[in-house]
Amino acid sequence: MRSIFERITMIAALMALVMGPVAFGGALPAIPAVTASGSLTAQTASNCTSTSSSCVVLPLNSQVGGVGWSISGTFVATVIWEGSVDGTNFFGIGVYPPVTSGSSHTYVGTATAPGIFFHNAVGMSTVRVRCSSYTSGTITVSALGAQNIP
Repeated sequence: MRSIFERITMIAALMALVMGPVAFGGALPAIPAVTASGSLTAQTASNCTSTSSSCVVLPLNSQVGGVGWSISGTFVATVIWEGSVDGTNFFGIGVYPPVTSGSSHTYVGTATAPGIFFHNAVGMSTVRVRCSSYTSGTITVSALGAQNIP
């Protein structure tokens, strides 16, 4: 039969193995962010699978919890956000602009003007912004996928 001291020592050793540095006040290892950018100058149907003149694609890893998008430029066009769990079949996803104090998220699926937008990416392998209608101008797109986006 083991003494109480031996049991506590074994539990502490197991915690150190399982929890790593977090169990003893250390920091979590940094998870690198994923990024993508491009300029949109044409529209496409739902067939863009890589960054082109009609879409910007952001492949994700299992550590990415959210994505932030910057849409800028002078344009007459509509962009749509889409996500995929398998990297092949895409579906529309809701995004939201930054929230001001005292207001709540208002989700949108498309944008026709510049802005900053966020969305949850848990469970997705790929997300993209696609130009679904285009008349003129250049849409500059930047994306950042990270562990925690508001």
